Amino acid sequence: MITNHPAQAMPRGVTNAYLFQIFNASSWSFILGTPMLLFLKSLDASAAVLGAAVAMTPLFAALQIPAAGFVEKAGYKTFVVRGWTSRSIFILGIAIVAFLPAGVSANLRIVLTLLMMACFAAARGISMCGLMPWMTQIIPETLRGAFIARDTMCMYLALTFTMLLSSWYVGVFSSVRAFGFLFCLSYLSAMASVVFLKRIPDIPAARTRGGAARPPWKDMILFPPFFSYVLFSVVFNFFVSALGVAWVPF
Repeated sequence: MITNHPAQAMPRGVTNAYLFQIFNASSWSFILGTPMLLFLKSLDASAAVLGAAVAMTPLFAALQIPAAGFVEKAGYKTFVVRGWTSRSIFILGIAIVAFLPAGVSANLRIVLTLLMMACFAAARGISMCGLMPWMTQIIPETLRGAFIARDTMCMYLALTFTMLLSSWYVGVFSSVRAFGFLFCLSYLSAMASVVFLKRIPDIPAARTRGGAARPPWKDMILFPPFFSYVLFSVVFNFFVSALGVAWVPF
């Protein structure tokens, strides 16, 4: 006799994770995407500067490794919320740079923008290491695939909307200061994402694992499925990393 088990439902509060992803993707797409590159190009930034701007995100993503040792001590939710709030401040700084008077030299604006982007990427890289472990503790194993699929769909829907919006806006308003309004929108989206991030359920402190044991890095890296994934990621990103910026100088 076959027993039909009722379908397992998503935990309460997970909708906030989807809303967080929508506003989060809307926010970083302005700062890490085409609008930022066009803003730098409007300041007559060189190809090297554009390349540096694109490289900051993967470069500072490596900060997840040393930061991982502090996540469980602080708590997943506390760690991620503080990181996301901190990085949002630097988005506002970029918007302020875009609104600086015309008398401010373009080189100074470029330097200030790159400095803000570096701080943004660093805060983002550090705080990201706590997000997926947090979601893993909340979402049951049998529902994680469905959660990732919906989460990814929310992200790409938001990216599509912001791409269309920014394309239309930059086509209509082409001044340097016009980018400031896009960055302000990015800041507002970032703060909205923090609001929904705070509404995601926390996990009991007892479920976090403490310990000072050194992670078995060699065994982790050489674990066949993980090694294959790392190899694929390295090769894939090696060939596509420049596609987002190669067209801008032209």
